[in-house]
Amino acid sequence: MRFNCLICGKGGQGVITLNRTIGNILSLLGYKVISAETHGMAMRGGSVSTFLKCGEFKSAGFGYNQADYIISTDYDEYLNNKHYLKNDGYYIVNTEKNNKSNKGVFFDATKSSLKIFESPKYANYFLLFIFFGLLGKIDLIDVKNILINQKLLDENKYTLILKELKNVI
Repeated sequence: MRFNCLICGKGGQGVITLNRTIGNILSLLGYKVISAETHGMAMRGGSVSTFLKCGEFKSAGFGYNQADYIISTDYDEYLNNKHYLKNDGYYIVNTEKNNKSNKGVFFDATKSSLKIFESPKYANYFLLFIFFGLLGKIDLIDVKNILINQKLLDENKYTLILKELKNVI
């Protein structure tokens, strides 16, 4: 498996943590992963973006029109970074708009996290499971087991998240 993924959002939304979590899962499943924070603000609310590559690569960065995936924790940051997406690339965006097309998914992960867990803390888990579900090459049970083993998620939260995503993945 080989792909480029840009993960972007605002400072404080867990962009770097999401990058590390996805990279860690892929690595634990035996894939080669390179990731890097390319730029960002050290303050809450500033733009943050990271690169993640899976497969045989020599460096973490890539240019415009080279991302197979964009995962964005913020709609405006998706708009600021969508020039990285390949013509046949796929986007996953946390936004109030709920829409799935052949090019991507707009999903209100924050609203779902607030509804189910009464906290926005789990919003990025929705994006993570959408990503792995759409990637299609990795069993979501394996992803769940890694997150549970690392004490990042429990079985009940996993079940509730997947139930909420039933029409998306």
